[in-house]
Amino acid sequence: MLHPIRTPGTVELSLTLVDDEVIREVNAEFRGVDAPTDVLSFEMGSDEGEDDSPKARRVQVLGDILISLDTAARQAEERRHALEQELRVLLVHGLLHLLGHDHEEGPVEAAAMADLERQVLAALGWRGPGLIGLAEADRPAGGAQEPSPGALGAGRLSPSLAAPSPRATATPGPRDIRLIALDMDGTLLDGTSSVLSSSADAIRAALARGVHVVLATGKARPAAQAALRATGIAELASAAAPGIFLQGLLVYGQGGLLLASAALDPAVVQAAFEYSDAHGGSLCAFLGDECLTTRLTPELMELHTRYHEPLPFLAALAGTGAETMQALPNMLEIVPRGWNKWASLQHLLADLKLDARHLMAVGDGGNDLAMIRGAGLGVAMGNAVPEVLQAADLVVPGHDDHGVAHAIRAALGEP
Repeated sequence: MLHPIRTPGTVELSLTLVDDEVIREVNAEFRGVDAPTDVLSFEMGSDEGEDDSPKARRVQVLGDILISLDTAARQAEERRHALEQELRVLLVHGLLHLLGHDHEEGPVEAAAMADLERQVLAALGWRGPGLIGLAEADRPAGGAQEPSPGALGAGRLSPSLAAPSPRATATPGPRDIRLIALDMDGTLLDGTSSVLSSSADAIRAALARGVHVVLATGKARPAAQAALRATGIAELASAAAPGIFLQGLLVYGQGGLLLASAALDPAVVQAAFEYSDAHGGSLCAFLGDECLTTRLTPELMELHTRYHEPLPFLAALAGTGAETMQALPNMLEIVPRGWNKWASLQHLLADLKLDARHLMAVGDGGNDLAMIRGAGLGVAMGNAVPEVLQAADLVVPGHDDHGVAHAIRAALGEP
């Protein structure tokens, strides 16, 4: 929670945007570090003789925040997001320092401040993690690392900065990713619905490091098994493996144990079939590892030939009740309300005794949005829809350009 501001009324702070030269001199003068940084915060102390009039007491002066535009621009480019987003992240980080939070005091305070950064950004309508979360994602595995002097500059104290206790961005430890959840279509599978060898190699490297790698897909499990059959990573879709299928409606834990499942109300299924019959649309109902339809169409044949789904049996279903989601522009899916990949991943995290901060989720479609927002590290493929790109902590190349391998290397702290 935020440290309380004890004086009621208006809150005021000073924000100064400078270059690397200026912030370097300020950093050297107040912190003894002769190098630029991204953000410095100066708390306003309670000096003797300060104005204690009723008017002054109505204004709580927090202090000063100094941000280097040069460093912010470099970090924005490295993190593959807009300069505006980087400046928002730095502003929130500096503000929390002014309110008394300090990640340099230890891992507990660092974790609490990271959570607050995410909460404040979300409350302001700004997506993504805060500076601590981004810095953790930037760091290689293997412990603490000093800032690189080659990335730094030099300068002079801003006239508005007269307070004595600046704080700057520290170097948090590496992100502790223990579970990687991979979407399939548009993510693990390339444009030809195949797995790139670079992706398979990266997955095997993660497994060798003891990291859990699971599928989080809209596919039925037999479709995932067919897609991975000749890849060398077919064990990800085996009956003994943990995984999330049918948009999260089937959740398997360790040893392939079914953790949770959901089904549509029969009235909704019936209404969907009636609508399909009346309008001539293609409709396929998934029932565990099987799928059924009343009429084979070219679209359903493509599900089988291109996306590896089982060929539907000719049958009729009754049903009712839920919401829609869309993984592909020409395909609408009906699922029980409240069930999605993120809801199912929480069952799997509990089974593995892991926290969401240990999870990296990788995807591209609207059906991946919730898990990317909820994961400790949400990764969007370069070919992702705009909403997913905006929500992600990290954007990697597309599914045809080794994006999964890039994402897994980031999780493992490898270049």
